[in-house]
Amino acid sequence: LLLMGCATKDPNSTTGSPTTSTLPTTSNTPSTSLTSSSDVITQHTLKELIEMGASLEEGQIGEHISFDAMYVKVATVDGDKLMLFVDDNSYLHVRVVNGFKNGDYLDNRYTFCYYHVIGRLQKLNGNVEVVYENLTNITSTEESYDFEKVTQHFEDITSLNQEFNQLKKTNKLSAIGKIVTFEARVVALDSSDANKKAFVYDGKNTMTIINDKKICSESDIGLSYEFTGWMSVEKSSPAILLLDMKSLSSSKDDSYDFTSAVEMKASDFAKWYYVSSYVNPPSYEDYNTLYKITGYVAD
Repeated sequence: LLLMGCATKDPNSTTGSPTTSTLPTTSNTPSTSLTSSSDVITQHTLKELIEMGASLEEGQIGEHISFDAMYVKVATVDGDKLMLFVDDNSYLHVRVVNGFKNGDYLDNRYTFCYYHVIGRLQKLNGNVEVVYENLTNITSTEESYDFEKVTQHFEDITSLNQEFNQLKKTNKLSAIGKIVTFEARVVALDSSDANKKAFVYDGKNTMTIINDKKICSESDIGLSYEFTGWMSVEKSSPAILLLDMKSLSSSKDDSYDFTSAVEMKASDFAKWYYVSSYVNPPSYEDYNTLYKITGYVAD
């Protein structure tokens, strides 16, 4: 029996009617403010915002800003929603404190549409972000986006694990990272909850791909793809939130090479746990290792 680490729970990106929304921006996160006397809202590109936010201290609130960009994904981090936006040469996330209310405006936004966003710059967990205040549709029809403008390519999952190790996690062991691209082969699928998952393998390591919509079919197991997505960690479990995928092969005749699988007893997994405040999670390398277990399968 071959097992691989499983990342759980991914945010949903849904659609709805275009309109406008404003939410309060109070947060449980300690912060300091850096505002001008006039507090004028200034318009910027995402690249400019990242450069502006780089000088902020951890937890510091900066200027009142606005930007226009395409909304492509949402992640949940410790109860907050992080909305990922892209433009012609960069990307940045907007933090919605305490998340979306069920069925409200933000919960029903079109992805791959353009929006005008107002908020305040902030640096949190090492990332420059915008704290949400207001959002308005610019377009309401889905458009394509070329993620080659912003993605970073990785040779294999080993190098991707190294990038995960650079992320700064919250005290609840969550994190988000870069938009990345890598190649791997689909080995299993899971749709046991609201999120759809594909487990992929590059011949040495595995990775979990998560999406709110169907990723591929059972008939696609064994095929190779180029995956592009947003790095995400929840309770120390790494995954890629899918943004785009491209087929690299139309044949699955090549046999799997599972010689790199690590043999373990089922009881060995008990050394890793996440129970209340008692935590001893696997490393990212452990999560993404392929394991071989000998035992019985019971109904």
